[in-house]
Amino acid sequence: MKAQVFYSRPRDFNPAVEAAGVFCEFQGRILLLKRHSDKIEGLRWSTPGGKLEKGETPIEGAIRELAEETGIKASKHSLTFIASHYIRRPEVDFIFHMFYLPLHEMPMLNIAADEHTEACWTNLQEGLKLPLISTGKEALEFFYQYCERP
Repeated sequence: MKAQVFYSRPRDFNPAVEAAGVFCEFQGRILLLKRHSDKIEGLRWSTPGGKLEKGETPIEGAIRELAEETGIKASKHSLTFIASHYIRRPEVDFIFHMFYLPLHEMPMLNIAADEHTEACWTNLQEGLKLPLISTGKEALEFFYQYCERP
């Protein structure tokens, strides 16, 4: 069974993990990172993000993961909450919190080499052609369809 994405919390949902991801947008293009081959879903593309640490709020986790993985510094005021997706995989239920960060200039990226091997700026059509992490397609489509952007 492949992963299932729910846009509201299923009745029998029991999340073991919460994660946060950030859709960084510059001139209509979204930043995606290619996961290191020794990571879960290695060699697949995703937004910057990862698991929340104990006691961390989703926005705190998004800010921390973004800085660790890309070197981009964000604040609580610069991020906009998009939605939470409830993901069910055969082995685990988890919540994925999505945030939006509009960028007004191209950032200097400092990609964490132990986490990712490449970065690219993509639009929806190009992004959907990449080998995305499981549920990455749903997240990308949701972002482009529902996120209000300037």
